[in-house]
Amino acid sequence: MAKICVAGGGPAGLLLAAKLAEQGFQVHLFEKKARDDYGKMHDWSDALEIDILHDAGLPVPRMDSAWFRGAGVKGDDTPGLYERHRVSQLAVFSPDYSERAVVDADFRHVLVDRHRLRDYQIAQAERAGVVFHYGCAVTGLLGRTEGALEKVCVTGLRYRQDGAESEMQADLVVEATGQVAEVRVLLGAGEIAEPFNQNEYGYAYRTVRKFDPSRVGESKIPFVEHYRLRSDRGYLFVHFHDSDIVDIGGGARDPVPNAMARQTVLDTLEAYPQVSGEELRGGEDRNLKCMPPDSLAAGGILVVGHAGAQINPTQGCGIASGYSGALLAAQVIREAEDFGLAGLWAYNHRWFTGKGAHYAALYEKMKRIAAYTQADLCFLLRENIMNGQALTNDYHGHFVPLDTDETRRLRDARPRSPETVDRWIDSYTAGKAVWDHYQTFPQSWDRGAFDIWRSGKRK
Repeated sequence: MAKICVAGGGPAGLLLAAKLAEQGFQVHLFEKKARDDYGKMHDWSDALEIDILHDAGLPVPRMDSAWFRGAGVKGDDTPGLYERHRVSQLAVFSPDYSERAVVDADFRHVLVDRHRLRDYQIAQAERAGVVFHYGCAVTGLLGRTEGALEKVCVTGLRYRQDGAESEMQADLVVEATGQVAEVRVLLGAGEIAEPFNQNEYGYAYRTVRKFDPSRVGESKIPFVEHYRLRSDRGYLFVHFHDSDIVDIGGGARDPVPNAMARQTVLDTLEAYPQVSGEELRGGEDRNLKCMPPDSLAAGGILVVGHAGAQINPTQGCGIASGYSGALLAAQVIREAEDFGLAGLWAYNHRWFTGKGAHYAALYEKMKRIAAYTQADLCFLLRENIMNGQALTNDYHGHFVPLDTDETRRLRDARPRSPETVDRWIDSYTAGKAVWDHYQTFPQSWDRGAFDIWRSGKRK
């Protein structure tokens, strides 16, 4: 029976550990926090795609027009993972609320309580037979960790617990330490070890509060579930958790961490006199928006979740994308004849030609529309260019090239704002080029083919 060590007990690491244990592997999971310590983990409910619940082994609630009911829903059932209200369509507004998208965005998510989700997944992994090591920080990797990617051969890890250093031999180590990527950066191979830098993070601020439905008409801005575009590379949204609980959040690429996101939310609260001053839950966090390392595999090691930038760059909630990486990793590990680079390469190929290609293309697209002004965004909404359908595709992590109807609208709108339209077209052109390039990712390990692919990446 092969022994696998998973470093990191976030959503992706917990799911992969449980799946591997169910497949018969001997799995040890190393987590820095204690069992009941949430540390700096934010206290709010993140969006989780409904389509992935079953594959992740999570309860699947029933849906009606306005509510989730039954399995996993707060107030209906234990464990009470999901908020009761069903966010269906999101209105999309310009920064000053003067324009609204012709088509609303289709949400298709549940809002899942991150603290309760962690507890549920730990219990799930324990039932599967995962051995947990709490209060353990991975401090090093065993085996050959220097040299080119093909030279790496990880044979276990070092960890610190209660001030003492220990080692554990393993057939495979999984890096799942989240956006800090503490484990893969210990390797010498640049293709897998390059750390994220500070300007690849965004920041989010959220507050969940009671509100008085009888005072809804007093709002200075629309008190409906909506998404507001911002001209400072940011966003604001309003969700309802229940008939009298509202969730207001903002995100931005702040030069000062979270100052801009926090102020956006506070300004919105000023416009909503019906919202209570008492906070039920909330906080702040950072989220990753970047390209992944060039490889998520080396001999004896795989990278999953945020540690490998397996996150949709158009939103801050990355549970479903991390789950997708974990499920793919479980499949590849089960099929692999060995855990060398060649044996694990299928994980790279399937990710980078699948969801990874979508995320990379969306990231390239986002970089080009980040400089839009308020006037630009108002124009794009008014002309039905930036509409709910386009935002739905982005939010769900699907890069979709311009179709004939969109091209026609752009052609008709161009005389009124040529620079805005040209930047929009360029963003899709750049995204499509990245998508096409990721489709050429080598199907099997070959140093020459891999170097050619790397040299063709956009800088």
